[in-house]
Amino acid sequence: GAPEVAALLARRAVFLLPNREATQSGALYTLLHHGCFFICADVGDLGDFMRRFGLDRLLLKERSADAVADGLDALRSDGEAITRAFQAAQDASAWARTTAGLAQIYTGMADATIAALGEERR
Repeated sequence: GAPEVAALLARRAVFLLPNREATQSGALYTLLHHGCFFICADVGDLGDFMRRFGLDRLLLKERSADAVADGLDALRSDGEAITRAFQAAQDASAWARTTAGLAQIYTGMADATIAALGEERR
């Protein structure tokens, strides 16, 4: 349930997203916004996202224990830089969601205003 998921996200852990295919991963954004580190498959939006923010060292080159170990080694050896990259990704994603939400609000307000003005003219 929800309490168990919240407790899991609060732990200092590295999550693994071994997707075989993905267009957009809600898991990626959920983990990101809970401040969790993750290693993921290089598929679809997952790979694009990781490369866009310089996190390609955390992409699985193959589906194997050695590939997961490589990702963990990257976190150990370059943790500060990876933490900064995750923070930049989190900040950029939060801003993108905020601006998209504002655009929807303003569009709705504009539509309502136009409709109200149209009613006044009748």
